[in-house]
Amino acid sequence: MSSTTALPNKAVETCCRQEKCARIAGTAIDPNWTDWADLIAGPAGLIAERVLADDVADYLRFRAVCRTWRRCTASPHAHDSLDRRFHPRRWIMLAQTLGAIRKRRDFLNISTGERIRVNLPELRYQYVFRATSDGGLIVLCDKRTYVVRLLNPLTRQLTTLPAAIRQQYTGSTQRRNGNDKQWTRLHTGHIITTLPFAGCFYCLTETALMGADTTASTNPQLAVASELGDMGSARYDQTVKLVDNDGELVLVCRIMRDNNNTFRKGYEVYRVDLEAGITLPMQQGIGGRALFAIQSCSC
Repeated sequence: MSSTTALPNKAVETCCRQEKCARIAGTAIDPNWTDWADLIAGPAGLIAERVLADDVADYLRFRAVCRTWRRCTASPHAHDSLDRRFHPRRWIMLAQTLGAIRKRRDFLNISTGERIRVNLPELRYQYVFRATSDGGLIVLCDKRTYVVRLLNPLTRQLTTLPAAIRQQYTGSTQRRNGNDKQWTRLHTGHIITTLPFAGCFYCLTETALMGADTTASTNPQLAVASELGDMGSARYDQTVKLVDNDGELVLVCRIMRDNNNTFRKGYEVYRVDLEAGITLPMQQGIGGRALFAIQSCSC
């Protein structure tokens, strides 16, 4: 994992290396020198816990400083791959640029603006879909076997799910049944965009916003969650996205505006009122936040 910004542990890592070199060479050590590598397990473990509570990326850097710190901290690979403590938070995968190496992907921290580049050979022969509902894991589907996997892009842990049934350009949606280790087909028509939100699965069809409770013990069923209202007549292209706007479900539509016979792309934002079952235009946009959108996903 490489970064385009300075790592917070860089000074400590350099200190540990210089201390080791001084010992090997038998040279005198500065009396003001601090041997961070000899930090005992208790304090090191406490620091690691606090670092992990904030961001797994910094936790991995902390463990990479020296062997001593690795020995007194838990390896993510020693825990279940679905352990949320080791899932990336506030990281989004950026769209691949033209000519970029296919297995390398850039990630952006939406809180700090830090950008890192990760080598992910696991993406080979995979369809890459949107991140999971908590934003941490990437959904992959093998192009050869249609086996679905969840990838942690920072720890590179994989979780294998049952193989999906091949769909023929219909946008059909399937959900894994947690009890029977199989997929339940929710919809066979055309789906424009989808989003897991607040324990439910939502998808936009050509006629309405549909939803299904994914926490139910029985097989979930899609039902109309909201009518489209005025939005139904809006002219939009394929960039229509369901977005979790800080706990609020919104629809963002890219439209073509007629400005003196010159068509220009613009955006309209609608808040989904799930209680009333309607969509309402948001004149102030999404509250000063930024939306990253490509044809396959948004975040």
